Amino acid sequence: MKNYRFENIDADDLTDFITQIEKSFHIEFGKTELIQTFTLNQFINQTINKIQLDNVDNVDNCTSQQAFYKLKNAFSTTLNVEITTDTLLEDVLPRNNRRQKVAELESELGFQLNILRPPFLFTYTLVFLLLISLGLLFFKWQLGLLGILISSVGIWISNQFANEFNLETTGQVAEKMMRENYLLSRRNLKTFNKNEVEELIENWFVDEFVLN
Repeated sequence: MKNYRFENIDADDLTDFITQIEKSFHIEFGKTELIQTFTLNQFINQTINKIQLDNVDNVDNCTSQQAFYKLKNAFSTTLNVEITTDTLLEDVLPRNNRRQKVAELESELGFQLNILRPPFLFTYTLVFLLLISLGLLFFKWQLGLLGILISSVGIWISNQFANEFNLETTGQVAEKMMRENYLLSRRNLKTFNKNEVEELIENWFVDEFVLN
């Protein structure tokens, strides 16, 4: 898989993937840095080199465990709740004040968890309206533009008031933390695990582009 060539991936999708990697590892590639990067393996190596340029040391320890410890501490500090990796989010974050409690956890951790979503039915309805509106542009463009505006605003509003979980357990939240905020999930922000990063990026790439 590490020899998979980027030419087989849509350019916009690849850009989004690289942006997520930059956010997780607190790095930024220059406009020309990846011009000669053609495979996943080359990208992984460049990412690791970029991390090391920030004086981050390679340490052989587990980030997922450290991420869970940080999450556990945040639950204990802000909500006075003790959790295990199997704790159900529904049990410790009740619906009536869920958004507020999640915001408190995010404030304690120092980054967003992004674990809430709108109800699927509402989202699917708005996406369906958006697709219909795009089709109407070829027949009655005024109606098409109105539909696009309504569906776009609706999607934005629904995300602002999202209150459903997209994960089930606190252990899954810790794994998400490790992927999306790798360095901030570690006990020492100036360390990383090289082998772990290699595996994380490869698995993330596979998941992102639904590859075998």
